[in-house]
Amino acid sequence: MSSTDELSTSTSVERNSAPAAKSSAKSPLKRLFDHSSADTSPKRKFVTSQGASFSAHRLPGTAYVDKTGLVAKLVLREGGYFVHRPRKFGKSVLLDTIHTFFKGNKEDFEGLKIYDDPAVSWDSFPVISLSMNEVRVPGEVDQYDARLASMVRKHAKKHHDIRLEDSSDSTQLFSDYIEDVYLKYKKGVVILIDEYDAPLLSCLDNENPKLLKGIGGVLSSFYSVLKSRAAKGQVRFRYVTGITKLARDSMGSTLNDLDSIDDKKRFPEMATLCGFTEQEIKTDYAQDLSRLAVLEEKTEVEFFEKIENLYSGYNWHLCGSRAALVYNPYAINCVFLSDDLKPCWADEFLPSWLKKFFRSCDFFDIANILSGTVPWSGRIGGFADLFDVLNPNSVRLVMWECGLLNVCFDGEERGYLGRCRYPNQEVRSVVERMVLDDMKKVPEKEERRKFHDGAQRMIEALRSDNIQLFMNEIAHLIDMIPNVVFGGGGIDVRTYESFYHTVVYTSLYTLPSVIDDVEFESEKTAAAGRGNFVVYSKTTAYITELKFEKPLDQALRQIEEKGYYRFPSLDGRHSKKRILAVAVQFNFDKHAKKITVDHDVKELRA
Repeated sequence: MSSTDELSTSTSVERNSAPAAKSSAKSPLKRLFDHSSADTSPKRKFVTSQGASFSAHRLPGTAYVDKTGLVAKLVLREGGYFVHRPRKFGKSVLLDTIHTFFKGNKEDFEGLKIYDDPAVSWDSFPVISLSMNEVRVPGEVDQYDARLASMVRKHAKKHHDIRLEDSSDSTQLFSDYIEDVYLKYKKGVVILIDEYDAPLLSCLDNENPKLLKGIGGVLSSFYSVLKSRAAKGQVRFRYVTGITKLARDSMGSTLNDLDSIDDKKRFPEMATLCGFTEQEIKTDYAQDLSRLAVLEEKTEVEFFEKIENLYSGYNWHLCGSRAALVYNPYAINCVFLSDDLKPCWADEFLPSWLKKFFRSCDFFDIANILSGTVPWSGRIGGFADLFDVLNPNSVRLVMWECGLLNVCFDGEERGYLGRCRYPNQEVRSVVERMVLDDMKKVPEKEERRKFHDGAQRMIEALRSDNIQLFMNEIAHLIDMIPNVVFGGGGIDVRTYESFYHTVVYTSLYTLPSVIDDVEFESEKTAAAGRGNFVVYSKTTAYITELKFEKPLDQALRQIEEKGYYRFPSLDGRHSKKRILAVAVQFNFDKHAKKITVDHDVKELRA
């Protein structure tokens, strides 16, 4: 099975046992963990690269999260399902799990949830499993139709010893293939389609709208066979995966009879089918969490808090339930494979067409969306068309489908009304760096030098606990942004609080790579809400709230009343640091086109 959207491969990478702790002298924290075997037991295998298979995850000593309980709920129904998730979220592994199940060999699932399910019968069914990224997209539509037809013929011969006619009509061959398999085995056919939208996204990468339309027509006809053969009673089960829902919606009624697992009313439990839940990580990776917490010289609570900030927050059921949030499975496996908490998904697996899409968007739209000030209202679907996906008006939907945006609900959920936010810090760092690249389109060498010098002064300001100097440098950075990025249509983004959020966030995210003694965390969830960000110097934790032309005392009261300073790390590794509430006020003189920054500080813990 070949796919670019894999959680792992059949070739696992086995690392040596965990390295020794940094110091031979046992700290109280290390003694606390001496009861675990994390420092002495062999390190498990973590499968992270391409070419996934169910069997690869079942090898001895390999980390595996059991999703077969949810798989059982799917396969017990004779119907069809549609699943869209970003790259590397385990769609293809689950597809191969379903493929293995329909072979009817119960022993392959020994020890898993589905094994002892009394409702499951282990009858075998013929399977047609196609990965749509196997066919390279040529420059002409007719050539693609012929190549797709060739793949169908080869698949029929290889997997079911069926010879199809030599035709370049992929739709007719696919229809004949399903019918011939049904007649050969006298059983309903299981049809699995992986990466159904891969050919279309390839056209987006190459910026070829004419070819995109043509390939879309071929695929719409090709996939219509799924519905027509199911209507004739020849299909037992259908399962289609891809990155976007937009492609399906753009094909009209072709795939609309497939049930989306994101229908939270019908399938509430399927929110976690792709991705890992907090409980799954704490249970299935318990020994790995203990081992790496020791290496990082943190308690398990502190260490998991960092994992949560970096990799959690994905939610495709559009609900306020924490139980529906999932972690990026690829990122989790990378953490324990490399023994390092670092961004490892968004940088590598964002499609190139999405980066082009960002360049086409207005900075005002991006700034407001990413700062959590734009409401998400209305039901998913019908917002945009894949064939017009580079239209900036599609920005919210495209970001949500690609895992760059979450929809949060504050308090009681009302319909689908929520706030757009980043899912986590990993995504925020990548997206805001792309935004910063646009903000820093300054060709003159002298201006680039000013950016560099300003960054250095920010570093020194944080090291010396000089918050006023740091805010002055932020103001200077804003002054250097070319006017062209401030938006058009009579709207100046400098009059919106979200603009200042984005600039400060982005500026701080450019610093960690060169600072060892300063930490930064954004959108910290505390007792009764989320603070803007927290900066830790060697001696101090700054709990910071940004406001645009609002009283400083209002921001200070908000920090105290909502308990923005109450979260585990301030009682853990930062417990001895003093805590300062920092209110930052941005003001913009519309006549002089000048931004000023003021601030006030209140000590919360000495």
